[in-house]
Amino acid sequence: MIILQVCHFISSCPGNFISSLECLENKLDQLGHETIYVFPEPAKDTSWCKNIQKRRKVYFIPYTEALKKISTYIKLRKIFKENRINVVHSHYDVYDFPVTLMAPKNTKIFLHLHNALPEDYWAKGGIVRKLKYTLGRYVYKKAYLISVSDYYRNIACKKRFRREQSTILVNGVVLKNIPKTECTTKKYDFLTFASDFYGKGADIIIKASKKLKDDGYNFKVLLCGGGRETGWKDLDDYLSGETTKQNWLETTNVVNDVGSLYSVSSSFISASRRETFSLSVCEAAYAGIKVVSSDIPGLEWAKEIPTVKFFKDGDWNELYKCMKSILDNKHSIYNKIEESRKIIEEKYSINLWVENLVHIYTTK
Repeated sequence: MIILQVCHFISSCPGNFISSLECLENKLDQLGHETIYVFPEPAKDTSWCKNIQKRRKVYFIPYTEALKKISTYIKLRKIFKENRINVVHSHYDVYDFPVTLMAPKNTKIFLHLHNALPEDYWAKGGIVRKLKYTLGRYVYKKAYLISVSDYYRNIACKKRFRREQSTILVNGVVLKNIPKTECTTKKYDFLTFASDFYGKGADIIIKASKKLKDDGYNFKVLLCGGGRETGWKDLDDYLSGETTKQNWLETTNVVNDVGSLYSVSSSFISASRRETFSLSVCEAAYAGIKVVSSDIPGLEWAKEIPTVKFFKDGDWNELYKCMKSILDNKHSIYNKIEESRKIIEEKYSINLWVENLVHIYTTK
């Protein structure tokens, strides 16, 4: 069996996504199957992609306006002609339409919904997206949907998929990359990831932090982000160009070794407005630090993790109370860390994700 992984992914850091695909690739190798990759053209220069090219066949297709470019469809058609693909697996939505349209009749097609898309995503937007939405209801009849959460599966099935041609596969975490630590005094009181400044709710965290500062608390927030296109512009605009004057705030660009950030932080905040799973919540809980998360669809699984505390979505005042509780040492998790780790190991390890995905490939 030959599996084609088509990934709309260009981050300079491989993260859990590439690590997961590599674990899957290793398992497929053991079973006698071959893996081929397709990435956007800008990924060609990343170190992780160069490493993959040393051992696998890798193709590149357009990244920007991929749906509009005829070259996207021509290149995909060529890939299918050059290789006897049995399974094609499209990640991150953008390439779903051209992949499904170009795939040969007998090829199994799996479309993996990683993104937390709004309900009106397919119906609104430019003419290309509207055309994709209209035609997709017919084109996707031969595709199978893999969703990270039931909430977004329901949205997708309402808009363009038959429910019987869909399934849930929660993310798996490469736990070996996450160092076990203890929630003792660290360099930073709070850590958050915010490459998407508003999507990840960094503005909510800043509001809560400013109130804590006004109350006289001394603390440090580490904001990890610096998105590929806008960098720290959103943060500077939000703080009216006075980012450096916030002595409670430090920033760092995205790093390859995300575990190093958990090691220097006492707690982690996820203030996201939309998520399908939130790997960072899972990673931070496994690392053994306190976790505060917005209560949103896609995070239902985390309700059973005892070291995760929730606040109402978008409510910065409620987040402020959670952060205050941590600074006042009223939020203890020491006797719950191992319980959290056990749940994560049993339900969200990468090995389980790989086994479930191989089962989907071979039975659907």
